Amino acid sequence: MKKYYFFLMLLGYSVAATAAEERFTEKQAEAAGFAATMNFFIGRVSSECRDILRKEEAFTKQTLNKWLEKNSPYVESAKVFIGQYQDHVTAKYGVEKGTEVFFKMIADIRTNGAASASNLLTGSKKKKKENCEKFVNDVYTGKYDISSKTPNYEGLMQLVRLFK
Repeated sequence: MKKYYFFLMLLGYSVAATAAEERFTEKQAEAAGFAATMNFFIGRVSSECRDILRKEEAFTKQTLNKWLEKNSPYVESAKVFIGQYQDHVTAKYGVEKGTEVFFKMIADIRTNGAASASNLLTGSKKKKKENCEKFVNDVYTGKYDISSKTPNYEGLMQLVRLFK
């Protein structure tokens, strides 16, 4: 997945203008975008693979929940960050801009997650099935888990510390 710089300068708004605003740094924003996009990606691929692998309805939720066992602190912190950033923009620039920023964030998360899912599930039926089987194995063995090897891991850890 590519880096997500995540909208902090969206619409020309300065983010770290005061001490109270320093919690909304580019590093935390990138981390929030990454965690939220990974969550969307895991859910989307799980859903598509459920059909490809002819699995039961619970498969999607089970696969996402397996990933969330180790990664929920990052996802939950990303949700809090996004909500607090929307509140910050709303307080500073009004409801219309706060709403605009929120929907831009969500659209970017979905667009990037869907593009990554689509890239994984291209090719013939056989190739898609192989990729789904590998994906499920990778989720269950931790390949998609956020770890110290993840780009911007420091930002992800700051996100968890600041936005629990």
